[in-house]
Amino acid sequence: MLQDDPAGPYERFLELPVPVVLAVMWVVGAALEVACVVTLYEVGSVLVRLAGGHL
Repeated sequence: MLQDDPAGPYERFLELPVPVVLAVMWVVGAALEVACVVTLYEVGSVLVRLAGGHL
């Protein structure tokens, strides 16, 4: 069943208890940070390989 209001699930999420909302946001933020670090590491590794490892 589709809703006409796209903000519905988000609003229901924000109505959860504050500790639950903060915990979920913390986990999502940590996962995003890890993804960024891994991406930077991979890009750096590729650049070092392209430079012939002379850094």
